[in-house]
Amino acid sequence: MLDPKILRENPDKIRKMINDRAVEFDLDALIDADKK
Repeated sequence: MLDPKILRENPDKIRKMINDRAVEFDLDALIDADKK
């Protein structure tokens, strides 16, 4: 599990990690949910 602070501060880095692992994940939905 990732620290939410890392997701907020480095979303592009997390997107790259997800793509490098060839995993399907809607990071934008998670970020939007975190904002609420």
